[in-house]
Amino acid sequence: MRSAADRPAPRRLTVRDLAVLSALLMADILSTFELTMVYTAMPTISRAFDHASDVVWLVTAGLLVSATACALCGRLGDIYGRSRILLIVMGISCVGSFIAALATGLPQLIVGTALQGSAGAILPLALAIVRERFSTERVPLFVGILLSGSMVGAVAGLVIGGYLVDAIGWHSIYIVSGSFAATAILAVATVVGVRSDAAVGAQHTAMLRGVLFAPAIAMLLFAITKLREWGLADPRVLAPGLGAILIFVLWARHQLREEHPLIDLRLLRRRSMALPYLCICLLGLGAMQHTLVLSMFLQQPLATGAGLGLSATLAGYALVPVRIGGAVASPFGGSLVQKLGARTVLMLGAGLTGIGWLIIAAFQHSLPMIMVGMMLEGTAHIVIYVAASSAILQAAPNDRVGEAAGLGSVFRAAMVAVGTQFVAVLLATSSAAESGGAPSQMAYSYVFTYVAVTCGLIVLIAWFMPPSIQAAAISDSSTRKFKEPRAANSTQYADPRIEGS
Repeated sequence: MRSAADRPAPRRLTVRDLAVLSALLMADILSTFELTMVYTAMPTISRAFDHASDVVWLVTAGLLVSATACALCGRLGDIYGRSRILLIVMGISCVGSFIAALATGLPQLIVGTALQGSAGAILPLALAIVRERFSTERVPLFVGILLSGSMVGAVAGLVIGGYLVDAIGWHSIYIVSGSFAATAILAVATVVGVRSDAAVGAQHTAMLRGVLFAPAIAMLLFAITKLREWGLADPRVLAPGLGAILIFVLWARHQLREEHPLIDLRLLRRRSMALPYLCICLLGLGAMQHTLVLSMFLQQPLATGAGLGLSATLAGYALVPVRIGGAVASPFGGSLVQKLGARTVLMLGAGLTGIGWLIIAAFQHSLPMIMVGMMLEGTAHIVIYVAASSAILQAAPNDRVGEAAGLGSVFRAAMVAVGTQFVAVLLATSSAAESGGAPSQMAYSYVFTYVAVTCGLIVLIAWFMPPSIQAAAISDSSTRKFKEPRAANSTQYADPRIEGS
């Protein structure tokens, strides 16, 4: 084997290479830009529809579609061409934006926002295109550049979304996101193009049965949403709830028996992988509800007895430092994992995240203390995600690294959707009489405590994880990810974007 000094230097980047990377970066910014603007507008949209409990489906539906798209579109890209599927996904998202912009009722708005969720597949497809079209030596750098686009999109969504909601109205966020999507589609079609980049000899996968987890989750969430209104014994609650469980069982049975499953649940047989996945699920259920919960809390009028009464613009500005802190914490968390091991960093990150949420719960009327709590939990929970992902990469078989990371992305998106409904139910448990149905201070206390409890569970689960391997092995497995031959689902990379954070 040749040493690094003997290897030929990678070819110099051309203008064409930079143009391709820029177009893919623009596409990646689109996915987080759209979602974050919806989070920013949620309090205003909720008031526009008289605090209807179904408003939360604006977030839930988008996340469910995102989870399904992550699982499905990577495989479709292997078969039909990644750049072609990327353009289709962006087109669906663009159509969804304009449907939502023209919406006159909540059902139409939910449909449009759900279609926007297809943009969740943009990052895995873009990463696969980078891996395919650039030299191995350049891939890690370009992947890092693309991942930074997620943070850029989130910050832009917070600031621009808040301004648009205050200055023009909530419809305007969908017009702007649709226009940006159209521009990004033009850039990708012109620069990246559509070429025959499908994997050679792609293996057959039963894709439709592979995504049955999505309707099962939707049925379960519907039952959770209506539980308080209709009661547990109501057939309208029991039927979708039991139906969801049945579909989950059938789906899991099929995926375990399928030779080339869309989502390989056999990876969960290893304790060293199952426990980090469980940590990611708890993170989605709790701390990743950050942006939804705090956007509503910061903007709730003071007259209701809860919240801080900030405008959408100011609430967006208040969340920007947290996003910047998260961007800094991500590489720092990776460095800590190399020094201390994933297990230790998971426990540390979860503990600090829980403390941050408890500070917010204890000082609900003090903006400075809330900012302290937000900065602590907002940066620490990203460290949790980095540590859990690193643990998965350590434990994954050499030829299944990409697939194992992709499974974490699906779990994350699905559990964020479930957590959104849990939060909605908790917020609906108590409302002030003078608030017109808005959550009371006690309801927010329930939510803040619930998230802190999920962090405590992560600490407990991490305690039972196998001892971490040495830092050198971590670096080796991360490097190997870019050098191993593609597995069937190798386009599914871990999505470090924290939807809902």
